Amino acid sequence: SCCAGVTPQSHQTALDAMAACQIDILSD
Repeated sequence: SCCAGVTPQSHQTALDAMAACQIDILSD
């Protein structure tokens, strides 16, 4: 992985969180 110290699971969680925030912004 190119993201040192970040597990695939936690990285996916981070991506999901960013996606949720972006959706909130777009739907505002």
